[in-house]
Formats: sequence, C-alpha cells, structure tokens
Amino acid sequence: MSEFIPLKQLVDLGDRSVEESIVSRCVLHCLGNLPETKRFTDDVRERGGVDILFTINGHEVSLKRFLEEFQRQHAWIVAKRAEALLDERVGKLLDFVSELERAAREKFKKAFGSDLGEWEP
Repeated sequence: MSEFIPLKQLVDLGDRSVEESIVSRCVLHCLGNLPETKRFTDDVRERGGVDILFTINGHEVSLKRFLEEFQRQHAWIVAKRAEALLDERVGKLLDFVSELERAAREKFKKAFGSDLGEWEP
C-alpha cells in the first residue's frame, strides 16, 4: 500500500507552512538521505512526487495518517505538560504572594501596634 505524495504537498515556495508540516519534514529527510542518482531525481521530477511505503513490524501503514496521529498526540502531550508547568509556576507565585502578605502584616502590626484587619484587594 504505497501512497503517492505530490511534490506540491511537500514543497511550495509560496507557502512556508507546507515545508514545515511533519509529513514534509519526514519525507524530505528520508529523500535527503537517499543517494542522489540521476535516474531517481529524474523520476521524481517527471512524476511530480514520490511513492512512499511505510511499514511497522512488517505491516504497511499510511505514512500520512500515522504522522498526523503522531502529531496530534504529541501536541496533546505538550499541551498537558504546559498546563502542569503553568499550574506549578502559578502555585509558587501564589505561595510567594501569601508569604509576602504575611510578612507585610507582621511589619505593620510591629510598626503600628495594631492588626491590619481583613483587607481584601
């Protein structure tokens, strides 16, 4: 089950997002590692694309679907990690602000002899 990927989907001088897609990056990386033979490059130019056969443990898999699912899962994992980091950082900031408020209340009480009371911002 090889699939034909047109060069226009891999490289488009007018649209940088095409070259930046994960499918384009993987295919172009693989093509970049192939020995540059005139027969191969002529065939790619003539047909206007490349045939890709992607196998995992001997099973043929659609490269585009595999990479799109990989990209979707990777984006989800990165988003979850970013949320966890944000929660951690915000928690540390809130702890710092609470400690700062406590210290300010103590200094106020020491300086003026009375409690600041329940001040709400």
